[in-house]
Amino acid sequence: DPPDSRKRPLEAPPEAGSTKRTNTGEDGQYFLKVLIPSYAAGSIIGKGGQTIVQLQKETGATIKLSKSKDFYPGT
Repeated sequence: DPPDSRKRPLEAPPEAGSTKRTNTGEDGQYFLKVLIPSYAAGSIIGKGGQTIVQLQKETGATIKLSKSKDFYPGT
């Protein structure tokens, strides 16, 4: 690895404190935001929405895609 590369440890050392940030809602749901290029959205949606429907059925996840003109800050 180059000397300036940095990796974050998977677990914080015990002396770092017990405060952890989680992406959970009140009912224990997890939330994950994934940034993809707009040209890849069609692959996730699939023809007639078939792929996104199948992904949601198989995983139980709710998948939402933002509009192509909506940008996440810093991207």
